[in-house]
Amino acid sequence: MKAFTVDLASWAAIVGILLPMLVALLQRDQWGSTINSVIFAAAVVVAAVIYQFAKVGHWNWNQWSQNLYAIIAWSLATYHAYWNRSPLIAKARAIPPPPQGPTPPAA
Repeated sequence: MKAFTVDLASWAAIVGILLPMLVALLQRDQWGSTINSVIFAAAVVVAAVIYQFAKVGHWNWNQWSQNLYAIIAWSLATYHAYWNRSPLIAKARAIPPPPQGPTPPAA
């Protein structure tokens, strides 16, 4: 069982690497950075809680905070290094496409 637990330590990195792309599916450009940051923060907390129960099976504040910090660090680092410049983020935030205004009548 120890090998399984040690192997799960690398899952915090995987979660942190993939989380910005998953969160981008919930975020929208027209909402502004404050709302998108709150969505990201909530997603990180939820991911850390799920990871905590998958890794340990019970609640432990110390381990949860370590998982939280690891996921935050990996998420922010990979977002700024890769996801921020990726066209995938813009495409994900555009699903569904923003509503279009009424079209002017043809002249």
